[in-house]
Amino acid sequence: MILIALALALPANAQPPAPAADAAQAERDAMIARVLASGDGRGSATAYVVERAVDAHLLILQQGRRFQRQRSVEDGLSVLDIWTVRDTDGTERDVYFRVPAPDTFPAEAGETERNIRRILTSGDG
Repeated sequence: MILIALALALPANAQPPAPAADAAQAERDAMIARVLASGDGRGSATAYVVERAVDAHLLILQQGRRFQRQRSVEDGLSVLDIWTVRDTDGTERDVYFRVPAPDTFPAEAGETERNIRRILTSGDG
C-alpha cells in the first residue's frame, strides 16, 4: 500500500534520492569549496590548502584538468606539492598545494597518506 502511494506521488520519471550518494557528493562539494577558498594555487604563498593528497587529485579531476607530473618540497610540518596539469584548452600550468606532511598524521593514517601519494605521483592515479 505504501509503495502504491509513493508511486502515485512521484512523477513517472522521478527517481527516489540515494541518500548515501547525495551525502558523499555534498561532502566532496564542501571539501572542494574549502580548498578553493584557501588560495588560488598559483604560487607557494597562495597555494591551495588540502588535508590529504587525494583532495588535490579530486580538485584537479573536478576542474577537468589532466595530471602531468608532480614534485614536492618539504616545508616543516607541511609539504608544498607542485602539480603540472593540462587545462581543458591544452595549456600546461603548475598548481600549488599545501599538504600536511605524512609524518604529522597518526601512524596508520600517515602510512595510508604516503601510499596514496606514491600512487598519485606514479602516473597510475
